[in-house]
Amino acid sequence: MTTVGQQPDRTSVATAEHTTVPGQRPPGQLRRVTGTITRRVRPFDAAVAALFLLAAHLLYVNLWSDLAHGYLTDSGGDQNQAEWFMAIAAENIAHLHNPFFTTVQGFPDGVNLMANTVMLGLTVPLTPITLAFGPTVTYALVLTWGLAGTGIAWYWVLGRWAVRSRPAAAVGAALAAFAPPMISHGNAHPNFTALFMIPLIVDRALCCAGATGSYATQCCSGCSRPTRSSSARRSC
Repeated sequence: MTTVGQQPDRTSVATAEHTTVPGQRPPGQLRRVTGTITRRVRPFDAAVAALFLLAAHLLYVNLWSDLAHGYLTDSGGDQNQAEWFMAIAAENIAHLHNPFFTTVQGFPDGVNLMANTVMLGLTVPLTPITLAFGPTVTYALVLTWGLAGTGIAWYWVLGRWAVRSRPAAAVGAALAAFAPPMISHGNAHPNFTALFMIPLIVDRALCCAGATGSYATQCCSGCSRPTRSSSARRSC
């Protein structure tokens, strides 16, 4: 005998299918794969950072060993240019001159420094070092810490979003910071090697694109987006 039962409530079924456990993201939304690297620094994290710093220092050990006379032979005239940019930035800040323009070159018309690789985001904060120790020290510092900082930043972002394995994040970060194109530019172009802000921008973009719930409160600030449940905007 065939038993005839009631038809299931389609509304309740549909509702159950979209019900999520509190704290979880709805299906299809971006998800951070691990939180261990972001919550605390473990010995492996410190070892990766130290390894990147050591690798960057070894690349420029000859420059650091003779800052008074050392010159990167494959840089052509670019090292002179980079050091001049660092020196003029420090001079402009020290004497309250316009940091975006100078008449030291191209006199009397002057030169628009914003149209050149002056790297004010680095040269201005490093002005005390330039004034105290000279532009060569600042140049070596930006090259060395720029490469290492790029690797450390990518390690943090990859471990936060892309992989659960710390060694895998370290390998990916090493490739991002010490790949042949980066080393090639490392001969003369600190503006192409100090790229530690790029992974941080990527992190903010991913966060604003997909963060919800308690994770949004913990990790994101400064941006907003519409939520799925209402048209109101919420900080992400």
